[in-house]
Amino acid sequence: ENPAVPVSSCATMGNLPCPHRHSRLGASAASASGSGRRRIGIAEVEQNGWLVIFGKVYDVKDYMAKHPGGQDILLGVLGRDATVEFETMRHSEIALKQLEQLLLGSYDVATA
Repeated sequence: ENPAVPVSSCATMGNLPCPHRHSRLGASAASASGSGRRRIGIAEVEQNGWLVIFGKVYDVKDYMAKHPGGQDILLGVLGRDATVEFETMRHSEIALKQLEQLLLGSYDVATA
């Protein structure tokens, strides 16, 4: 139903309501930069094997063994922007809540 939309072209970059599926992420994920979370550059994402999804950085290492699709899916996207892969799969509301728990901060494109 909802096409994969790069976060850079999404209205949320200008703090406007977003019609895309990633708008289903909870308030903590949608406003990481305003909630005291830090801004994280791509070098740190790559070094630590974190994921970028819709402009937010997540640490999924402790979750990998629990991932319903298997850890190989996550291993293939560690250390980079996985927005397209995430959007391609249908994730339940429960999965989106679990993702919120793994949030580290906002992706800082200025340090990319």
